[in-house]
Amino acid sequence: MKKTSTPFALIAVLCLVNPVRAEKDKSPKPIESSISSGLEVLTQPVNALAGEKFTIVTKPRLGFREGSKMYQLEQPIATFIESFGPAEKITSQTIETGFLAHTKTHYYINDGILITENKDGVLVGIIFRMSATKAMLSAKVKTAEGITSGASLREITKIYGVPFKKIEHSLLGYLSTKIHYKYADDVISFEFRDGKLENIGLAAQYLPYLQQ
Repeated sequence: MKKTSTPFALIAVLCLVNPVRAEKDKSPKPIESSISSGLEVLTQPVNALAGEKFTIVTKPRLGFREGSKMYQLEQPIATFIESFGPAEKITSQTIETGFLAHTKTHYYINDGILITENKDGVLVGIIFRMSATKAMLSAKVKTAEGITSGASLREITKIYGVPFKKIEHSLLGYLSTKIHYKYADDVISFEFRDGKLENIGLAAQYLPYLQQ
């Protein structure tokens, strides 16, 4: 009878899936079962494997938690950076009016977070990117109520109720939908792009502009 050899690529897959030495494995799994199990692990979403890293909270005011550390709106940016760490990129706005006038944005590219400070060095904005782009990874984040990447407009309104304000407009060929909720003088916003959740934003000192 002619012997057949196992292709090298298949051997490599089996070693990754079932890394037990051949001489010690008295009852090897069927090849089909081993490959299937390995592919299931390899094709899981990154967030499902790693879990959420940040949790958005509403009490005592809007902010987020990383482990035991809490970060809130309107804290000094220097205090935030001292605890959370420096950003990979910082940009400055030179516009004279509006919420973003004379602000700086700190891009935490690998965390998927944008932090905005005003001209007085106070943290006034936090944006969590829910979808990765070429320039920034997505944030591994959920709200305390369980809203995370992939949440629908229906699910959000079911939990948070009727929004304080809803804004829709077409931009560069896609439909942008933003729903805003008030928490005292702070605002939490959920932004959709063509029906897909793109950003979750937290803002202080933004309510006057939203009411215009």
